[in-house]
Amino acid sequence: NDLRDKRLLTFDSNHLTRIDVDSAKEDLEFGKNNANEWQILKPQPYRADNFQVEELLRKLTDAKMDLSSSADDAKKAAAAFASGQKVATAKVTDNSGTETLEVHKNKDDYYAKSSVVPGVFKVSSDLGKELEKNTDDFRNKKLFDFGFSDPSKLQLQTGSSDKSYVRAGTDWKLNGKTMDPGSIQSFVDKLRDLSATKFATSGFTTPATSVTVTSNDGKRVEKVEFAKDKDGYLARRDNDPTLYQLDGKAVDDMLSAGNAIKPAASGGKK
Repeated sequence: NDLRDKRLLTFDSNHLTRIDVDSAKEDLEFGKNNANEWQILKPQPYRADNFQVEELLRKLTDAKMDLSSSADDAKKAAAAFASGQKVATAKVTDNSGTETLEVHKNKDDYYAKSSVVPGVFKVSSDLGKELEKNTDDFRNKKLFDFGFSDPSKLQLQTGSSDKSYVRAGTDWKLNGKTMDPGSIQSFVDKLRDLSATKFATSGFTTPATSVTVTSNDGKRVEKVEFAKDKDGYLARRDNDPTLYQLDGKAVDDMLSAGNAIKPAASGGKK
């Protein structure tokens, strides 16, 4: 028995193309974009937090049968599933087809029925709670996608000031002048850390500042505009209707880091 495949879902995560989670609250659908990154397709198109989607996948992969349970245990599990409240049905699609896992909650326990194997099995509360998450839990709150790839160009525009910092080899230049690498790195770190506290639906006024980051050998260009509001700042990305609510201090710290970029010390590279 120990050699049997105990997984309730046997999809190939390397060839997964779609994930659907149909719950009582809403229907979620995830798909891959051209960069092989997860995107939210339903209830409407949003940037997805890849880490959160991969966590959902990991918990679906970890759902396993308990082969040591008795026939009586199996009957009890089936009865608990039948009388329990439906949490969600997860559907995963790879190049071989679609598999489904229906999860019900009875008191504090979760039970699942799979399209892959017969029977009902108790599953972890981790999986149950994962399937209870809503759209916002899976949305990408990061303002920039460049992550750990090093930018090749940074543009900071505030009012009439418009500065473009361009990387040349290991140096950063502003109008041909070499800039202090530590101050550039501090600015990049602040940009990388910018993350929304929540999402807004309205309130964006005239942008006070915009930042454009070019990365991935020039293939990724991200422009984000920032406008002040009563709770700090609202931000929006180019070609993205989402409004990101940001803590005022986080944006002020980023702007301070941008304003603190200075020329390299004399005697350094020209």
